[in-house]
Amino acid sequence: MPPVSEQEQRIRRYLGYQQFDQTLQERLTRWLEARAAEGPLPIDLLRRAVDQLRAWRVVLPVHSTIERLVASVAAAAQQDIFERISSQLPVEVKECLDELLQPADSDNRSRLFRLKEYPPHASAPAIIKYIERYRLVEEIVGDLRDIAHLTRQVAGHKIHVIR
Repeated sequence: MPPVSEQEQRIRRYLGYQQFDQTLQERLTRWLEARAAEGPLPIDLLRRAVDQLRAWRVVLPVHSTIERLVASVAAAAQQDIFERISSQLPVEVKECLDELLQPADSDNRSRLFRLKEYPPHASAPAIIKYIERYRLVEEIVGDLRDIAHLTRQVAGHKIHVIR
């Protein structure tokens, strides 16, 4: 009886499967880059990559190999998306966002952090404070409406990440 590896190789050849090598890794990277530009979540990209490798009749590598490749491509795509968004923002909006990220002198928390806080209790002063915060957010969002190049999925992913 032949060793398992020889038998395995015969079965792969018969079924038309190939090993995941450097060439296929580069091909998968290019395929992932094209899909990542559409803005899917990394977990969705990972599932699609596994499905694509199966469609190409590739013996799947260790799962961490695919995860690492997807994470790298997703991070690069996210950086590209952030750069595209940033390049389209007016200077005033960039300055406003920078200001939101700076902590106040008397506190180590930024205004953005404060915008995310829940009200401590339902009282008139607390409600007035939250109405003011709402108006600030409304102002910022109003300035961002001009950016029409974001897909809903990318925007949804960014909102999910922010939360």
